[in-house]
Amino acid sequence: MCQTKTPTRGTCFGGGKFDLACTVRATTYGGERQVRVELRDLRSVEEVALEVVEFAPEIADLRHHPSADALPSPCLIWAEGTEKAKGNDRLHLKESEALVVWTTPPSRAHLRAALEVTKPRRIYLLGRAPAPSRVDTFLSVLAGLAKYSLNQRGGVVSISAMASAIAHRELTVRLGLEWLAAGGHLTIEGDGDEIRLLPAGAAPDKEMQAELHAGVKSLLEETAAYREYFARAPAESLLRR
Repeated sequence: MCQTKTPTRGTCFGGGKFDLACTVRATTYGGERQVRVELRDLRSVEEVALEVVEFAPEIADLRHHPSADALPSPCLIWAEGTEKAKGNDRLHLKESEALVVWTTPPSRAHLRAALEVTKPRRIYLLGRAPAPSRVDTFLSVLAGLAKYSLNQRGGVVSISAMASAIAHRELTVRLGLEWLAAGGHLTIEGDGDEIRLLPAGAAPDKEMQAELHAGVKSLLEETAAYREYFARAPAESLLRR
């Protein structure tokens, strides 16, 4: 026969928590083994309510007065596209007390991702617009990046790196490369972030290329709409989840 004193926790009928101490005995009755539980002690547990406070960084809105003179030192500048020389792109962000959003992000999701990485206490909004998002201009720039990769890097490219270089979403870049492939300009190997481009490809598929062109145009319009919203919306609303 064994016995064990077992503490446990439960909820009483009134909804409160309690600690319970009991003894568990193994017995035999009528030739059958049984387990007997004997109550030893009972006490209520005082519950402490936890207050969850969401941290809100300070915001300096410089969108209508974009001057570098108002920026603190040191600070981390997030800049992409035609302004990428001003700071770090989305792939090279790190924790910083002060984050400067130099160029307008391509989407709310990209802004939230940057804030989760940098965890700033102060945010400075400049929001300078990158190059225009016309579909033909975008595809021309993307074709130039693809050609450079073929000539200088053996065709190995990162979708996210190309997206940060031209300040657009990764999906837009992927569809743009597929548009080039559908036009017979190149072949794509791989379906992850890192892919390989090969020169030339199959015969052009005009129908597929037209569908991809429409898809790229739609994504560019979504990004343009967000950037317009970023330029005029109250600063606090830009940081809401």
